Parts: sequence; C-alpha cells; structure tokens
Amino acid sequence: GAGKLELVFTPKTGEVVRYTINEYKGPGVAMGMYNTDESITAFAHSSFQYALDRVYPLYLSTKNTILKKYDGRFKDIFQDIYDREYKKLFEAKNIWYEHRLIDDMVAYAMKSEGGFVWACKNYDGDVQSDSVAQGYGSLGLMTSVLLCPDGKTVEAEAAHGTVTRHYRFYQKGQETSTNP
Repeated sequence: GAGKLELVFTPKTGEVVRYTINEYKGPGVAMGMYNTDESITAFAHSSFQYALDRVYPLYLSTKNTILKKYDGRFKDIFQDIYDREYKKLFEAKNIWYEHRLIDDMVAYAMKSEGGFVWACKNYDGDVQSDSVAQGYGSLGLMTSVLLCPDGKTVEAEAAHGTVTRHYRFYQKGQETSTNP
C-alpha cells in the first residue's frame, strides 16, 4: 500500500543516516543490494589470478553509469588492485585488464572468438553465461565454477536444471541441443 520506503544506516559512531527511497502512492516493490569491500577485493584477486593462470586479458563489466556508487565501487577496487598488484604481471604476459560497461561487453562477447576472462557481478554472470554457452551450441555444456582468492578452493557444478530439462525432452523423443 501507500507509504514511505527508507534506507537507514546506523554507523558504530556518529549519527544515523536516513535516505528516503520512494513515497509510494499505492502498491509497489523495492530491492536492496549490498556488498563489502572485503568481498569485492576477494572477487578481484580471484579474477586477476585466473586471468594470469589462463594468460587471457580480464574484463570487468558493470553498469556504473547508472549504479554510480554500487558498481562504481567494483570498478574502483578492481582498478586500484590492478594498478598496485597486477599491472606489471599482466604486462609481462602481454595481457591487460579493462573495465567495460555491461552493454558494451555483451556486444563485444557476441562478436568475439573468445580468449578472455569476463568478471561479472552475480546477476550479469547468471544471464550472460547462458548466452555465451548457447552461442557455443548448448547450455548443457556449461559449467559453473566458483574460485576463492587463495587459488586452492574451487567449486564446480553443471548448469542448474539445464541437463535435467533436456533429458526429459529426450525421454519424450523431442530434440534438444544437448548431445544424448
């Protein structure tokens, strides 16, 4: 119903900061996102290490033109870490790091022949990994890999639900893009 949506930050010291997000005149919906510098830093290190191990350039895509503070934080942290810790290592392998807007990166990926590491925030990665996998023939060939910055901890799994759904089609004699 009608009402005011607020975001409130209560610091350990100092005054409470309160932002009015929206004055609803009727029913609506809202979404909140958060991240920590520690988490973004770990993501950056994992991405840089993976690119170095594969000897591929690294691209981080965000929509920092719209999500200026949130996505801007990813962009700034990645750039700072690259400049301080990875730039010389990348240059020694003749690879690079670059930030791109998500729309530009999607267009680049569609016309590309591959050969790069694409660091995406969660939702973008979920959507774009399916697009890239289908471009190579099948979502059933895709895997999901989570890397920790220690370089030793890895979780890998098949794409959620894809193969099961294709198998059900196969059982009914229907064609799928997954090899039987």
